[in-house]
Amino acid sequence: MIENTDILFNIEKEVSLDFEQIRPAKEQILQAIHYHDDCRDDVVCDTIKQLLRQAGEKADIRIGYKLYPVLKAERQTKSIILEQTVLETKPIIFAQLHKADYLLIFAATAGAQISRWADEYVQQGDPFTAYLADAIASETVERAADWLEVRIGQQMAKKGLNITNRYSPGYCGWDVSEQQKLFSLLPENCCGIRLTDSSLMLPIKSVSGVIGVGKTVRKTAYKCAVCDKEDCYLRRRP
Repeated sequence: MIENTDILFNIEKEVSLDFEQIRPAKEQILQAIHYHDDCRDDVVCDTIKQLLRQAGEKADIRIGYKLYPVLKAERQTKSIILEQTVLETKPIIFAQLHKADYLLIFAATAGAQISRWADEYVQQGDPFTAYLADAIASETVERAADWLEVRIGQQMAKKGLNITNRYSPGYCGWDVSEQQKLFSLLPENCCGIRLTDSSLMLPIKSVSGVIGVGKTVRKTAYKCAVCDKEDCYLRRRP
């Protein structure tokens, strides 16, 4: 365990972001929808530009997080133990987190209105625009999580610590039901997100996960080659 850890124990926060702070680029939306054509004069690009101008009025971006010391990394069960909570992360994620001295537990949302944005266009009989609005909403919350990852990395670097990539239940073999455990570690009603019995987050455009923190952890490439989740957003990350 790291010495002089009292400076870390009280890291618990909820922040709100303006859309322009994490505004997705047009190119990120095109990548998200697997659109690879040059569309400088294309209806797809024109519609994305129009929607991005509207997205800021729809978004209510909030991020909450709390840092916990790791009590033990259990190699046999591929689990990380925090206080009374055992996170059964499975092999891929455990390999990245087992050297962590701390785990940052987080949740982020783009808000209820932008989560329902695509439905407005569906009701208008415009599935094309609905598809693009949904992609922008999804990318918005991912950019919020990216913002947190960068912020925490900078804060921890000042303390001489490193971070891992972020990892979420539902990816890399980590069961989505583990979200119930993550939310039990966050303040009640964190970011206004609630979980259904099936561990679906509401608003829909929300994410949760963990970031490892420690002296010997490091960021590595996501292990997409050994994962069978074809629709994973991490496959298109650099």
